[in-house]
Amino acid sequence: PAAAASAGKVGMSDEEKEAKRAADDEKIAKSSSALAQRLDKSKYMIYDDDAALGKKAPAIDGLVYKKDGPHKYSDAKFTVLGFWGKFAKGDYTTLNTWSHLQRTYGPKGVQFIGVSRDRKEGDVDKFVSRLGSFMRELGERGITLGANFPLAFDPDTAVGSELQKTSMIMALPVGMAYIVDPSGTILWREQYSR
Repeated sequence: PAAAASAGKVGMSDEEKEAKRAADDEKIAKSSSALAQRLDKSKYMIYDDDAALGKKAPAIDGLVYKKDGPHKYSDAKFTVLGFWGKFAKGDYTTLNTWSHLQRTYGPKGVQFIGVSRDRKEGDVDKFVSRLGSFMRELGERGITLGANFPLAFDPDTAVGSELQKTSMIMALPVGMAYIVDPSGTILWREQYSR
């Protein structure tokens, strides 16, 4: 009877897709955590004198939201601006990891916003249209591409360029993330948050 009931069914329901995305997020988070456990942290330094710390983050009202949004810094206890790009396949798993973090810390007042480094708005649209798709070539056994937080296009890379100047860095790469408080003050900058 169950087989007969599902015989007419094509594809997964929205609930099944979300459960699959959550499972993939969890799988990536566990894999990342296992890798981090094996990392020799004594070779790395943490700097608390970053040029961006304590400075005002650029306004995000000029972002063009492609998924969810718009948002303001004052909407959350902490806003994480994470930079990604359709052109950077490594970011696909980063977005899933950020989804896992959003699920974990969202209820505690943290809001992730994915800001694309892509120069063409059409590239961002194409990427967003693929959310929920299974990507066999990514991860150890493939992943379902997901992002359970707002994704935005940065016209003229205004937000990224301003953060690059504030941070006094040569380039603002994909994978970089900033933590901003409700007043718009930068609390932390993470280089390559993969």
